[in-house]
Amino acid sequence: MALRALRSPLRIGTAVQPLRIVHVANFGLTPTKLYIHNVATKLSNGWVRGGHHVINFHDREAAKWSSMGIKALGRRRANKLLIELCEQTRPDLLVLGHADIVTPETIAAIRQKLPAMRVAQWSVDWVYPATHAQRNIRTLAAKAEHVDWTFLSSAGEALEQMGKLCGKVAFLPNPVDPSIETARAFEADQPTDVFVSAGRKAEVRQHLGEEVLLSDVVTGLKRRLPDVTFETHGLFGNPTIWGPAYQASISRSAMGLNMSRHSGAYLYSSDRLAHLAGNGVAVLIERVTGYGDLFGEDEMLFYSSDDELAEQIARHARDGFARKAVARKGWARYRELFDNARVAAYMLDVVFDHHDVLPRAYPAVAAGRPLPQAA
Repeated sequence: MALRALRSPLRIGTAVQPLRIVHVANFGLTPTKLYIHNVATKLSNGWVRGGHHVINFHDREAAKWSSMGIKALGRRRANKLLIELCEQTRPDLLVLGHADIVTPETIAAIRQKLPAMRVAQWSVDWVYPATHAQRNIRTLAAKAEHVDWTFLSSAGEALEQMGKLCGKVAFLPNPVDPSIETARAFEADQPTDVFVSAGRKAEVRQHLGEEVLLSDVVTGLKRRLPDVTFETHGLFGNPTIWGPAYQASISRSAMGLNMSRHSGAYLYSSDRLAHLAGNGVAVLIERVTGYGDLFGEDEMLFYSSDDELAEQIARHARDGFARKAVARKGWARYRELFDNARVAAYMLDVVFDHHDVLPRAYPAVAAGRPLPQAA
């Protein structure tokens, strides 16, 4: 896929009249895991930056607040509250991001009351391979009948396959927010050579086509590179960090290892990719992800083997000038493509059928097809 030629500014966002958007998602309010980098916040911020009125509705917290902290008991009340909110605010667009509390019946009820309103859902969970992602696939497909567009953080074949279940589907890049990813790690020498983080207790990752423990990969790198400093979180007994502490750790790192749960789906990645690139850290990423179609070898540190990964780390830990150059170019290119205001505007262009201005750097944008008619 020849996408490297696209270097001119992308024209995105044709909506002139401000929209009212109700955004239902997990906005990371749990004090013990304050997730300030979450995609939900970035998308809402992006729509606000585009001049739209955004009303955030945290479905999980609404369920808890409705039932003295017991989420399961507050589901019905949370759905009722969302219906009432939409009745009162009359949004132009209802967006659902991992809104597992919201039922298909609730969406249908809102659409019946507001027939002109459009509905979109998004997910940054993997949907490939299908054998490993059945829960994610079922969750998205369950609402598809009542949703105009589904946005997924995978492109290519995975997106095409999901189009058979969800109708109209589109690629969702992991957005970067200049008010959240604020560091420029390429501007100075950093005390940490490589940042590695595991956000879950289950640290299984896909590495070079095999499922491995992330800790085993890091242990192997440490053995091969005794002079390289690693900062690891969620591994080797170290606690997982969140919020400002997580941001600070990335900001003092020269390179970051971006290893996702699955790497076989085209352009799928953990949203950590945006955290690293957006903070000016040189990103270590496997070639099989397909990001080489969007970024050059001088913008990310690609690898296809353990030897190449170790060589990339060793070279750029030793050569600060080369590391800073790659990190700076990757930071600029990532923001050029995936700034949150640009991603948010692109989503509106898709949902409101402005297909003539969709950016070519977002592959497989309109890969979906109409839902099959009921027999």
